[in-house]
Amino acid sequence: MKNRIVVIDGGYESYEQEKRLLQDAGYELDIFQGERHDRGSKKSFINDAVGVFVRWTSIDRDFLHGLDHLKAIVRYGVGYDNIDLDAATHHSISVANVQGYANHSVSDHALALMFSCLRTLKPHERRLSKDFGKPQRKDIFELHNKTLGIVGLGRIGSTLANKACALFKEVVAVDPYVDL
Repeated sequence: MKNRIVVIDGGYESYEQEKRLLQDAGYELDIFQGERHDRGSKKSFINDAVGVFVRWTSIDRDFLHGLDHLKAIVRYGVGYDNIDLDAATHHSISVANVQGYANHSVSDHALALMFSCLRTLKPHERRLSKDFGKPQRKDIFELHNKTLGIVGLGRIGSTLANKACALFKEVVAVDPYVDL
């Protein structure tokens, strides 16, 4: 039996890089083609796999029960919100995520949302073409003399903090895992 690794949460345009890397290491990559929320079919698909790539599917104790060949779970993304780490440990399954995934895109999005709120863009987007150049409100909020507070200084929070330093008067943060 060839060592089989599966992707159970698709959605990326291509898996050629994964296929090439895994093939060079002696593995075969299969991609689940079923329904997004069909946990039963996903579990059956994984049945003889030694590894799984997951994005959003909940991997809990019940899901892992009976997957005797599974040795590794890799989450496409940061964090382990959808993976029961205790259950994986109980089954001797290693778990990893993609360090640095989306640091810039998520921090850029956070800044974009701040600017959108700052200029009340969403409620006024229909007026934008008609009243272009007129202030959205009497007192325009400006960032240069404001303080930004960030909760969490992981990879994304610290990336946002670095970008925000040039925009805000002060950037403050709190994180129970980081001595500030």
